Amino acid sequence: MDINYQWDLSYVYKSDDDWEISFNEILIKLDDFSKYKGKLSTSGEFLLKVINETYDLREKVYHIYVYAKMKHHQDTKNTFYQGLQNKSTELLTKANTTISFLEPEVLEIGKETIDKFLENTEELQIYKHDLYDVFLKAEHILPKEQEELLAKSFSFANGYSKTFNIINNNETVFEPVLDKNSNKIEVTHGTYSKYISSNDRVLRENIYNSYSNYFISRKGTLAGSYEYYVRKEAFYSKARNYNSSLEASLVQNNIPVEVYSNLIKSTSNKLNLLHRYISMRKNVLGLDKLKPFDLHVSLVEDIDYKVTYEEAKDIILKSLVPMGEEYVGIVKKILSSKWIDVYENKNKYPGAYSGGTYGTPPYILMNYMDDIRSLFTLTHELGHSVHSYYTRNNQPFVYGSYTSFLAEVASTINESLLINYLIETAEDSKFKKYIINYYLTNFYGTFFRQTMFAEFEKEVHDLVENTIIIDSSEEFSSIYKGLIEKYFGLDFEMDDKVIYEWTRIPHFYRGFYVYQYATGFASSVAIGKAILENKQGALEGYVKMLKSGSSDYSIPLLKKAGVDMTTSKPILDALDVFEELLNKFEND
Repeated sequence: MDINYQWDLSYVYKSDDDWEISFNEILIKLDDFSKYKGKLSTSGEFLLKVINETYDLREKVYHIYVYAKMKHHQDTKNTFYQGLQNKSTELLTKANTTISFLEPEVLEIGKETIDKFLENTEELQIYKHDLYDVFLKAEHILPKEQEELLAKSFSFANGYSKTFNIINNNETVFEPVLDKNSNKIEVTHGTYSKYISSNDRVLRENIYNSYSNYFISRKGTLAGSYEYYVRKEAFYSKARNYNSSLEASLVQNNIPVEVYSNLIKSTSNKLNLLHRYISMRKNVLGLDKLKPFDLHVSLVEDIDYKVTYEEAKDIILKSLVPMGEEYVGIVKKILSSKWIDVYENKNKYPGAYSGGTYGTPPYILMNYMDDIRSLFTLTHELGHSVHSYYTRNNQPFVYGSYTSFLAEVASTINESLLINYLIETAEDSKFKKYIINYYLTNFYGTFFRQTMFAEFEKEVHDLVENTIIIDSSEEFSSIYKGLIEKYFGLDFEMDDKVIYEWTRIPHFYRGFYVYQYATGFASSVAIGKAILENKQGALEGYVKMLKSGSSDYSIPLLKKAGVDMTTSKPILDALDVFEELLNKFEND
């Protein structure tokens, strides 16, 4: 890859040797940290000293972890960086174990004494929200010895997701396929994403079969891996006195469980819209039934929208003008710095993400393919990276990150603005219809599909937590089949491969994460609309949210941006937009 399109990780560490030096220094500091155990009640000044040192350690450990992870992702088969990532994971486990006594000791001190410490030690005030959060979670924090034991289990307890990553990244060998002209096409994660939307239906079907067959051939291993990941989550949730893994996942970020159930319920009541969309696709494509490999192809013929990376940068900057000069300036800085690893490369980690940590650039990993999908992926990840930039430059380390619940708002707002820009600047009605079609497809993928995934996760977790599983592969597939029938309706043709699609979804190893794509999408529709309409305070409220990091809980921070996700309104409003676009596409 051209060096100009690679990220520069020297902003994290100048060299592997510097990483090693830092690694060893942290090991020594961690060994010395136990001297603070049992002494936090000494005074407010002493508590401040310990907390400051704790967060200083965490920041350095995250630097070590991020550098090793991103080096590994450049080439997942490089054994040296595999080793560095393993070492960094062990260090993270050791750090979590070492500091695990802090929350139980704060509880032992009691809120009354903590209030006195806060009153008498002005510099401790910065940690007020963080300290009060401990008391909010009091019933889920265990005694010191038990917290330490759970922390020690971190490295091996995540082995199930590592198994998935090996199958999904290191061992992937997909069978090459032929297009309708018998041209041979190599199959990778990147080419699958590209050709699954090809106008060549023979190629679409062949690449779908090749991709699916690889994961199906490993369904037993993947089912076992996922089952025991879910069991691990169930164990931790019960150990911490939660009613379920779902509650444990949401409540730790102070998200009411009702937000999750409300998303599924509200969407389920409006699935006639998705059924209508599936029927429309079937009819426009002239098919008797819509098959899984027909879900992404454009419904507008004779438009092959190619967009290079350099063109994409220009388009994105223009689309974000409504966000104001400051926001656009940050995007320009990210795009012009060597913070993005742009193109697909042999053994490179698939997909895309925004990474880095506090004190580093908001890096982006891409596998750019010169198509509209890559254009939207880039602006999506830039949304995350701007959020990170704002947060890290406006908050201390303690609040220098943000919840995943808010993360997907920032990314999908960028996509909404890009859609609006492309529609508004379309040179002819056919291209405009092409963009509306893309947005409908994106709406399906980001909202309906992720909500279906969320319902699948809930049913699988309920099954694993409450019953004895006989054959996890078949039982999980049975759940998935039922949800496909529910979500896609009668005009979608079920095949013997799509019911195993769950085997290849990496986000299922981040328990109850995917629902946030849907809630984020719904929130972004409301916020983006308000910004485009120049609603008073809309942009200011949104930027304030981006700058707030984790200094408050997600629901009140989102309310500052004008959205209340404890109600059905944002979801129903987003579905109204989907219906309007359906009408527009069908009637134009």
